[in-house]
Amino acid sequence: ILAQSRFVSSSQKWFTSGAGVGTLKFEPHRIIAKDSGAKTWWFSAPSEFLGDQSAAYGGFLRWTLGHTSYDGGGLDVKDDWDVIIESKTAAKNAPVKFGIKGVFKAWNAKSD
Repeated sequence: ILAQSRFVSSSQKWFTSGAGVGTLKFEPHRIIAKDSGAKTWWFSAPSEFLGDQSAAYGGFLRWTLGHTSYDGGGLDVKDDWDVIIESKTAAKNAPVKFGIKGVFKAWNAKSD
């Protein structure tokens, strides 16, 4: 394991980025943020997840995500990237970026 966050006693320096997101909140074994609507925001990793991670080549990435909507206004989950991993530099100074969509499925039923 090169880096991990279990959120046992703190947010472990994770933070939120993007538009419309509130302050990150720590609860045992998870971090939480609330948003103000249909804006894209994300959790950003602390320094131990950044930098040269080439020792992980051929390994695995494992995470747990959750999503709760208290007042979704009858709207589906936003169709955007759920997980993005991005390099700052790569061959020919072009960043490498890959992601996963569809981790959070559309609601089974929407309110009108």
